[in-house]
Amino acid sequence: MKNTDIIKIRPLRFDDGTFLCSIFKDNQDYYDIFFDSETDPVEWQKRVNRFIQQSAIHHHIIETNNEPIGWLSFIDEEQDYLEIGILVIKAEHLGQGYGTKGLSWLIEKAKAARKRYLLLNVNQSNTRAIAFYRQFGFEICGEEIVPQCNDAVNLAQYKMKLTL
Repeated sequence: MKNTDIIKIRPLRFDDGTFLCSIFKDNQDYYDIFFDSETDPVEWQKRVNRFIQQSAIHHHIIETNNEPIGWLSFIDEEQDYLEIGILVIKAEHLGQGYGTKGLSWLIEKAKAARKRYLLLNVNQSNTRAIAFYRQFGFEICGEEIVPQCNDAVNLAQYKMKLTL
């Protein structure tokens, strides 16, 4: 991230579907959840659209200089916590501060809504993400096997919590 970069977090639009498919293709964790080698591009788009239309989930795009480079989602129900669903940055933008910007935005959103804590699940094999969340003070508070959209995949995940 350069000092001149303009970073914006905005709600997801219908025309963001192609970008979301590209994120899935770039990120093995998400690719394995939604797709297999037999999935054609039209089916990819349908699966992504079904996923983003789940009403309880709020989806946002992280942009720099009007280019989408990341995706975050959260669930904000009538509870004392906010649950992070997805925080993913395109591979070529990793390590440049965009994930930090997105997570900081979510933390501020949770504080403004008077939430007591944030929750998230992270794949146990994703050591980079686990280290990233720990830098913010997240702690592992449980483990679970989570069935995914692609019935062939069940992921071992840590549940992590940040007290606000």
